[in-house]
Amino acid sequence: MKIKYLMLLMALFASPGVSKTAIAVEPQPTLESLSQQVKSLTQEVRQLRAAQNKTWLDERRVEEVKTLVKEVLADADTRASLLESGMTAGYNNGFFLASEDGNFKLRVLGMIEFRHIYSSRNNSGQDDDESGFEMCRTRLGFKGHVFDPKNQFFIWTGHSSSGTYLPLDIWVKRDLGNGWAVQAGAFKVQFFKEWLISETCQQMVERSPLTSVFGGSYTEGINLLYGNDNFKAVLSLTDGLNQRVTPFTDEETEAFAVTARADYLLTGTWKQTKDAESWVDEPVMIALGGAIHHQVGEYGTTTDEARKLQWTADIQAEFGGWNILAAVVGRKIDQTTAALNQLGMMIQAGVFLTPDFELTASYAWGDSDVSGEEDMQILSMGFNKFFNKHALKISGDFGYALNPVSNTFAKQGWQVDAADEDGQLLTRLQLQLLF
Repeated sequence: MKIKYLMLLMALFASPGVSKTAIAVEPQPTLESLSQQVKSLTQEVRQLRAAQNKTWLDERRVEEVKTLVKEVLADADTRASLLESGMTAGYNNGFFLASEDGNFKLRVLGMIEFRHIYSSRNNSGQDDDESGFEMCRTRLGFKGHVFDPKNQFFIWTGHSSSGTYLPLDIWVKRDLGNGWAVQAGAFKVQFFKEWLISETCQQMVERSPLTSVFGGSYTEGINLLYGNDNFKAVLSLTDGLNQRVTPFTDEETEAFAVTARADYLLTGTWKQTKDAESWVDEPVMIALGGAIHHQVGEYGTTTDEARKLQWTADIQAEFGGWNILAAVVGRKIDQTTAALNQLGMMIQAGVFLTPDFELTASYAWGDSDVSGEEDMQILSMGFNKFFNKHALKISGDFGYALNPVSNTFAKQGWQVDAADEDGQLLTRLQLQLLF
């Protein structure tokens, strides 16, 4: 068999049609070539591993970034709204905190009024010319609702120009629906229109002396309120006039009073009635109002009682750049020592020369019905320069007393004149800031 295969191979090699190279045997790889192949394969493996690791790292980094973004957004939400069940904060006519569901809200309010005052009178027996700076009003307040927007509260306190602490509005109010509400605590006597316009948005630098005599300041008690688009009314049961946070055992201020006030809006909005200014971009507004107050009080003893019956009527009108506010007020006082029938009236007006500059004027007259006292007559003129409406403004006025200022009407910066000495002057320049 071997001889047969050998003879076959010899025949193939000897055949002229067969190439020797056709059956050449592949040469064996050398050690050097194998080493080069190993190095090449090793490099490819390293490159593949590096690419795989980079892809893995990129994927992991993306996941880490996503997690970080989620945490940052969650932290931002927490800081802005204290989580979904937390609170919101911001500024809207005052700084506020509120729950997202609207059931809780707290507004922080404040007021600074800084004045320079100059007063001049004749033969007073004291310093006839006085002047100086005064922190006339410093106020801090909290307003809002708890548990439900129907449960409202207001705390408004501060200091007088002498630094005396003043507890002012301290009340809670419940909205009963259909325009009805009940209010309890300490609040303004709901009587005289000039007094009911907030100190934060007065047109003149200061109210007229009539407010101190007839306005009644603050009291403690209960209000029953009703209001709709055109009509508002309030019925008050209180401790009487000028009863700012007093104990029930204080006989010097002990009283029982009933006050009723009603306002009717002919045109315009109730918001416009909150100040006297007729801003140039506001519609025409006309409102009529009136009130009556009856009080039985004790002054020092249980047998020395005084009865007061007061009434007032007023009109407020705004005509797209100019306004008028007028009121008349009367009071009858019956007590063991005297009986008085007092009367007063006031009118004030303003006109905008530019959208942020207003000229103002006022006139006040009063009859104290006290023997030896002349009627009060005070004429004032002034201005308001608004930088952000009432929130930031500079105001000034110049007042002149046409008659001697009596002890009854020596209020709101006016001082007592000597008999037959008229012509008292009072000038005021004021900066007001609200927040």
